[in-house]
Amino acid sequence: MNNEVLEDRIAQMAFAPLAEVAEWLGRFTWVEVERGDGYVTARTPEMTVGIAGSGVDPVNQAVQLAFVFAGTCWPYVFPGLLRRVNRIWKEERTK
Repeated sequence: MNNEVLEDRIAQMAFAPLAEVAEWLGRFTWVEVERGDGYVTARTPEMTVGIAGSGVDPVNQAVQLAFVFAGTCWPYVFPGLLRRVNRIWKEERTK
């Protein structure tokens, strides 16, 4: 999977319900997913990332997801992520 495809998928998942996010992350064999009440914990070999549920704006949700895949290097691995999220968010608000 190339970075642009994953970047686009992360942007889409930033708007998805938490249960769908947990299911998606669970498909990756190197991610251990633990579901809590209103949050998901994703453990990777490099770090543990908490992903909040409702009340988190899509930009922050995308950043949390990007950390799962690229850690602190996410801005370099997914340089267009925030632009994609903002474009989708704008489209969602104008519907």
